[in-house]
Amino acid sequence: MLASISVEHVLDRRDGVDIRCVEIACIQSRSPHRILNITVWDDRWLSMTAGSKPGNKPWTWTEQMQGRFLSPAPGKDFVRAMEQSLATIATPSSPSPDRDLRAIWAPLLAQGPRATH
Repeated sequence: MLASISVEHVLDRRDGVDIRCVEIACIQSRSPHRILNITVWDDRWLSMTAGSKPGNKPWTWTEQMQGRFLSPAPGKDFVRAMEQSLATIATPSSPSPDRDLRAIWAPLLAQGPRATH
């Protein structure tokens, strides 16, 4: 069960240029607390951070990904990825939620060029 979902529209000004983003934060209420944060900027850059923290103990797992959100059906694919992510963090019996979240988001995020040597 999720304790809260918040959606914030953020406007930042850098070097005289307006930069807009939407921040989505989801927190699971029962212990261990699982957290999912997604930020999407107006140029479709997306960052996803998720993790689980049982009480005052250290994080048991974390996952971070970022990249440009690319999809032929961006609205539909974003909503589907969010729904799958929420189901993942709400399922306490999931053995590797970090791997599950990576499988959801990796195909949707362009990581950019990488050196091959």
